[in-house]
Amino acid sequence: MTLEPFDIVSATRREDGIIEGEDDPGERARRLFPRLDWHELWADDAEEEWIHEPLLPARRLVSLYSAPKVGKSLLMLEFAVGISRGVTTLGYAPTKRWRVLYIDFENDPRGDVRSRLQAMGYVPDDLDYVNYLSFPTMSALDSARGGLELLEAVKAYASELVVIDTVSRAVAGEENSNDTWLGFYRHTGLLLKQAGVAMIRLDHSGKDETKGTRGGSAKSGDVDAIWRLTRVTDSRFLLECTDSRMQMSTKSMHLTRHHIPRLHHTVDTVSAATEREVRITHLLDLANSNGLPTDASRDALRTLAKSRGVTARNDVLAEVVKLRKLSPTPGDSTFGRDSGTVRGQSGTGEGEEPLFEHDAAVPDPRGQSGTDASAPLSPSPPPLGGDSGTAGQDDLRDGLDSLGGKCPRCHRFICDCEDRP
Repeated sequence: MTLEPFDIVSATRREDGIIEGEDDPGERARRLFPRLDWHELWADDAEEEWIHEPLLPARRLVSLYSAPKVGKSLLMLEFAVGISRGVTTLGYAPTKRWRVLYIDFENDPRGDVRSRLQAMGYVPDDLDYVNYLSFPTMSALDSARGGLELLEAVKAYASELVVIDTVSRAVAGEENSNDTWLGFYRHTGLLLKQAGVAMIRLDHSGKDETKGTRGGSAKSGDVDAIWRLTRVTDSRFLLECTDSRMQMSTKSMHLTRHHIPRLHHTVDTVSAATEREVRITHLLDLANSNGLPTDASRDALRTLAKSRGVTARNDVLAEVVKLRKLSPTPGDSTFGRDSGTVRGQSGTGEGEEPLFEHDAAVPDPRGQSGTDASAPLSPSPPPLGGDSGTAGQDDLRDGLDSLGGKCPRCHRFICDCEDRP
């Protein structure tokens, strides 16, 4: 009598625990459930393999979500074709071509998929490594049958990555039920991990984007990383990793969508900036692009950020508010009314102490010599003076008055003049 793996649970056991018909149940168990070889594991010093760094490691499960109509399907289509061709995609050059199985439950093949690919400049011969299943009659992926059907498709197309667009359309259970997502992992996610196949699934956010994807809490427990896509402007986006099990070189990508000469996204370089600087830069961009007054309060900034699915600590919000009050835009009536600046007439003098946080790394806004033109922070504070100052100027004036005012010789607030009173 030969027992298959699925027959084990229903096989007849004797009182001593031996399964009837099995000569060596211990050997069979070791074959069916092999243990880790600790020596082999310790000897394996291979680094994490990436399909795309930092978005998707090989053999891992990742979730990418956004509010509806932000463009996650468009972004993922570009991503899938790019890595399948082995070309630089979203700022990363793949080490090889990856075979992709794209399972689409939402987008029309002619009206959406073909038109987007044509706008990206692709022709059918470019898509030989993308196996696209449009509205497949596949069983629900939170069921045993659905998981086995998906695995059959993976084997048939020799797929190394599965894209599911969107995951809520791929299950039969209630989206708010944890049992649905526990079943999805048991029947589908686990099979893909055992087969060494990566998966990236697209999802929708709830009513409050800051609280993650909609649905049961178990939904986010089975993936190795969660990425959130938010819109900053019509053409600029932030892709941000909110949770991950593995180390990443960066957890933020600022994206710009281009339509000329073809439809594609580029990634702004942020790797040299700290996460705090990245968040400050993003909040400054978010506030400025949405017309938030430069003297807006921290609560107003927090409200705007929350409406776009962006969260930040109080100290980060306070830093952004300060920088915006001290740095009006060139069109502001408070900009450039006086020839004197906090740094002095020709940028930060050698040996001067910066008056404000990050001051030494900010270029002069009037084209004078600055110190670091690559710094991602705002221009230097404007001069005082005039009779129509804002609340931000009053705060600045109060702080500078404590230094004793400008030097009568060089007209700077900080200097080394010997006869300064």
